[in-house]
Amino acid sequence: MLFNAQLGGVPLVVTAGKQDTRLLLHEPHLAGDAAGLAAHLTKWSAEVTYAEDIPLVIQRAFKVAKQPPTGPVFISLPVNVMEESLDYDYIPSKPLFTGLRLTRTR
Repeated sequence: MLFNAQLGGVPLVVTAGKQDTRLLLHEPHLAGDAAGLAAHLTKWSAEVTYAEDIPLVIQRAFKVAKQPPTGPVFISLPVNVMEESLDYDYIPSKPLFTGLRLTRTR
């Protein structure tokens, strides 16, 4: 999916769950570096380490995916980060204008 999105320039945001980071020393089955694995197929790839970072990472992911040249973005979300509570007030971002305005001069 990421390979096809990259070839087609599809502005796609992919999120994937990851094993609890507190268990990484026990080498669980799903303990691979998902963000690193997806990095060569995406415009930007990141792993969230704190729940407070989720809103910023999601907002940045959509912004990066939509900026020319458009393409896929990958976000890895560990289980323990997704289980944390978070107080967040949504503030809409400004629209992203990517078109050029051409003016004719005489």
